[in-house]
Amino acid sequence: MPTNRGSMGNMQEYVAFLNEAAKRKGLDLAMVEAWWVQRVRDYFESSPLKLKVDTGSSIKASLTAIFDEAKRRHTFIDLVARYNAIIDACETDPSLKIEVA
Repeated sequence: MPTNRGSMGNMQEYVAFLNEAAKRKGLDLAMVEAWWVQRVRDYFESSPLKLKVDTGSSIKASLTAIFDEAKRRHTFIDLVARYNAIIDACETDPSLKIEVA
């Protein structure tokens, strides 16, 4: 299983870089946010549910597999929550937060 060790530090450095670019070069942070949101949407829209069919499995086991896959998809919500936590810790502009409908 992949690890996210160091990811928080990388994200904090990235946010600091973006903030500095916005100050010095007029980077449009709303545009950057929109770009990232679209990348995340593209990723999740392009990845189909991965289901393994086992004719020997019970209906209960099959449904459990479907729900397990759906839980993996739910990590998107966790990713957004982590991003928003970084914004809370490193940023003064709350409009950079992502809201999931």
